[in-house]
Amino acid sequence: MLELASAEGIRNIAFPAISCGVYRYPVVASALAEVADCLARSVDPFRFTFYCFEDSAFRADREALATVAE
Repeated sequence: MLELASAEGIRNIAFPAISCGVYRYPVVASALAEVADCLARSVDPFRFTFYCFEDSAFRADREALATVAE
């Protein structure tokens, strides 16, 4: 993912937690692991924004971020 963004000159990426409530789509937390993995291999600076529309999505992202940041 970041390889393509880097090649296209994209430095800002947003992950909205769309459909995580009613449709039970997996919370964005899985995106955090992907981002951490890609950043570990990248030398380009990126800015990520994770949009959480419900408290449950925010809590899941916060917990996942704490795990990834370790």
